[in-house]
Amino acid sequence: MAYRIRITKGGLFGNTGELPIGEEFTLKGKPPAGWAGRYEMVAQTDDKEPVTADAGMSEDRKTAILEAIGGLDREKDYTKGGKPDVDAINALMPEGSETVTAAERDEVVKDD
Repeated sequence: MAYRIRITKGGLFGNTGELPIGEEFTLKGKPPAGWAGRYEMVAQTDDKEPVTADAGMSEDRKTAILEAIGGLDREKDYTKGGKPDVDAINALMPEGSETVTAAERDEVVKDD
């Protein structure tokens, strides 16, 4: 079985050093137990058909996006449709964070 994963937290190391946050790759076999909580499953295959995991966004990522939205100016940083502007959110995200997409913003705002 192969697993497609995305790194969500630092501190994971491969053959060439630390794996960058946001990197996706496929592993043959399950990820090491010590990696728990530092990646999200994107898909898995059993040599027949890929199965997409519905893991959603990590809680840490949601929290970071919500904190960035909390720092926005309602007069300047929202769209005409009333949603937080993605560029404004990204400007307030922690350094080294993966770029926030409109889909992620919508998921967080929907849950809020």
